Amino acid sequence: AGRTHKPGTALMFQPAAVLPADLSWAAGSATVADAFARASAAIDVAGIRSVPAAVRDLVTAELAAWQGLPKGIGRGWVEDLVAGLSTADRPAGRLALLTAFAPYQVDDAVVAGFRGVRSGDEALIELTSWASMAAARRVGTWLPARQLAATEDAPQS
Repeated sequence: AGRTHKPGTALMFQPAAVLPADLSWAAGSATVADAFARASAAIDVAGIRSVPAAVRDLVTAELAAWQGLPKGIGRGWVEDLVAGLSTADRPAGRLALLTAFAPYQVDDAVVAGFRGVRSGDEALIELTSWASMAAARRVGTWLPARQLAATEDAPQS
């Protein structure tokens, strides 16, 4: 921890990718932009692998319409939304929606419901990573148009 770290040295661990438009706020720093481009591409691939297409479509549509307000105290809104999914996709939909909009409401029962359909930590991590990144990217579109100041030459410790 006490060593000096050069920004960008970990970029080699993910393939190069194009920075999505909704992450344009990072373009002021080539290293930060590159890191976010690579991370978002990896998380998108993970989402395709572990999040059913109908769930991705549902979460994406809900995020596009979302203005940042809480969805509600209870989970009725989640049940209303997942009712349109197939029975097999509802546990993934429930977990993805809660992760994106109300992560404080994710509990053991929600996780267990997902694990009943998809076993293993990989699918759980990939779904929650995708949903949380999708929500963060939506919130990022609300940031002012200013870009991150370039800080590439400053060593990080």
